[in-house]
Amino acid sequence: MSRAAAQSDLFAPATPAPTPAAEPTDVPEDFIARQRETLRVMLAEAAAAQRLPWADYTQSALAELRFDGLARWLPPAEGAALRAAFAAELDRLYAAEPQGRPTPPSPTHPPPRTPTPPRSAGSPLPPQSARRPRPAGRKRQTPPAPPRPHRRAGRP
Repeated sequence: MSRAAAQSDLFAPATPAPTPAAEPTDVPEDFIARQRETLRVMLAEAAAAQRLPWADYTQSALAELRFDGLARWLPPAEGAALRAAFAAELDRLYAAEPQGRPTPPSPTHPPPRTPTPPRSAGSPLPPQSARRPRPAGRKRQTPPAPPRPHRRAGRP
């Protein structure tokens, strides 16, 4: 057999790559059980709360993202049911907030900047009384090392 005959045709139709399964099949059952328990704890925490149990809207958005990510490990029907229950609890909690559910800032219209108070002309730093005191027992840290010079790609 010649070498040319053994080489595959460059213009032959490609065989399709195998598609990954929609749900993970090789995940241990105890891992899924831990995710399920975490989701139930988060859902119970949200259901028991009268107001948002997180410090601010950013933390509540992160909790919602975490819940959605953990729910993807469960079977699709169970994950969808838990996500719907958590979304209903979040809607209830956002309705209980004074300003309701926050709207994300528009990328075309950023929020207005708040003006900063002017400083005195002679001092670039705030007065000593306004500075935060250093905790007792902590030494001043050495400044970080200067940044290394940037190397261009392709050059030694």
